[in-house]
Amino acid sequence: MTIADFSFTPFSITIPVGGTILWTNNGPSDHTATANNGSFNTGVLRKGQSS
Repeated sequence: MTIADFSFTPFSITIPVGGTILWTNNGPSDHTATANNGSFNTGVLRKGQSS
């Protein structure tokens, strides 16, 4: 998943049970990606960082 311009690309994906997602911040601002239910949180990702 890519974070840029305050949006995620792709907008929607399906991950199989046990699968993983690599979040990459390509925007100029710091961002986080956090599940609504709290099951994951990337922490702060600065420009160019991945989690």
